[in-house]
Amino acid sequence: MHERTRRQFCRFLFCTLAIMPVVGMISWVGYRASPLYAAIEKQHWQKLIFECTGLAATFVEIQHPAGGSILLHDVRLIDPDGGDQVANLRQVEIAKTPQGVVVLLSQPELAQGKFLRLWDTLHDRVLGGPLPATAIQITAGELTVEVGQQAQTFTRVRCTVEPQMDSLRA
Repeated sequence: MHERTRRQFCRFLFCTLAIMPVVGMISWVGYRASPLYAAIEKQHWQKLIFECTGLAATFVEIQHPAGGSILLHDVRLIDPDGGDQVANLRQVEIAKTPQGVVVLLSQPELAQGKFLRLWDTLHDRVLGGPLPATAIQITAGELTVEVGQQAQTFTRVRCTVEPQMDSLRA
């Protein structure tokens, strides 16, 4: 191989195997840290929550802690028909496990007079909708329901939805 050809070949290999992967990685990290990526991810989760629950969701921040779970902070579920707030959650942690999806709710509060609206919406979307591919477990340490001028708090609330052959078990 001629000396000049060998040098060009080595430069090509260096650019292809060293510089291009580094530039690609820096570009990817920059994109993931950008406000554009955060807005796209937020929009994705809002759409997914609406499809699953039938309620519009707003939240302040999304985090990705170690372990592959997702944290949504200061989540508000809003009835799209009237625009009223149905529920307020301090934090929602979503994790995929081999057994299914686990959703941990931190300090959920149901707004006054919205329990039946939430129940109807979830019944129509979850129990009457298409079968989920995996089991879904929703857990809350404390659930506060406002009834009239009083609030009732329930502790250790858990709901599991499992697909069966042709049905759903809750």
